[in-house]
Amino acid sequence: MLEAGLAVRKLRADRGVELDRYYLSNIGSQEEVVFNDRQLDPDLVPRVSERWLQQLRESSADRMPVFAGRNFYVSIRDEELPDIVALNRALLPYMEILFRLAARGHWMREKRPVISLREPLIVTESIPPVAVPGFRLTFTGIGDGDLSLSISMLDKGVTYPMGTYPQIREFSAMLEQVSINRNWNGDYFYGAADQEKLDGPLVFHFYRHRDNVTIEFSDEEWQGLKSVFAQAAARPKLQKRYEALSLLYGEL
Repeated sequence: MLEAGLAVRKLRADRGVELDRYYLSNIGSQEEVVFNDRQLDPDLVPRVSERWLQQLRESSADRMPVFAGRNFYVSIRDEELPDIVALNRALLPYMEILFRLAARGHWMREKRPVISLREPLIVTESIPPVAVPGFRLTFTGIGDGDLSLSISMLDKGVTYPMGTYPQIREFSAMLEQVSINRNWNGDYFYGAADQEKLDGPLVFHFYRHRDNVTIEFSDEEWQGLKSVFAQAAARPKLQKRYEALSLLYGEL
C-alpha cells in the first residue's frame, strides 16, 4: 500500500501540501517536522515511506504503518492526477496485490468470493486422490468452480467431508500449527493437543464449530494426516486450483 500510494502521489499535478500533511499524520514522520500553512518539504512523504518500506523488508519494525491504506484511498480520491490512463499505468505493478486486498475485504464482508467462480480463471482439471497409510483424500469440484474434499480415515472407518476452499486452507494450517503448547481456534475449526500424564502420549483432536463433532488422533495418526495434506499440496494440479481460488478469495 505504501508503494502504490507513492506511485499515485508521483503523478500529482499540484504540490498537495494539505494531502502530504494528512499522509504523514497516518504513517508518522519519524523525524522533527515544522508544520505550517504554506510549506512542507515535498520529499518528506517519500522519504518517510521509503524508511518504512526498508524496515518492513528487514522485518525490523517494532510498529506498523497501519493506516497506510487510508493514504492510498485518499490519494486515489483527492490527488489532482493527469488522467485515468496514467493512473492505471502507475498502479499496474501493484494490481495483483490490490486486487487481492479488495477480494479479501469482500470475503470478510460477504463471505463469498469477489467474482463468480464460473469465470475461466478457475482451473477445472480433475485432481486424483492422495493416500498415505491410514488416510486418503478425495477431491471434488463444486458446481460453481470451488473445491471440496473428503478425508477417509481408514483405521477409524470415518469419511469426513470438507469444503470450500477457505475451510480446506484453514484445516491445513491447523494441522501445522497445533502442538502441546498451541491450540487453534479459527473461523471454522478448533484443534488442540492434550497429554493426560507428563510422560504420557499426546492426543490430538479437532472439531468444526458448526457441528462440534470431535475426532481424536494419536500422535502417529496426526502426523499421517499432516503428511497426506502436505503431499496433496505439492501436486501441480492442486497448486493450480489453489492459486486461482486464492486470488478470488483474496488470500495474501
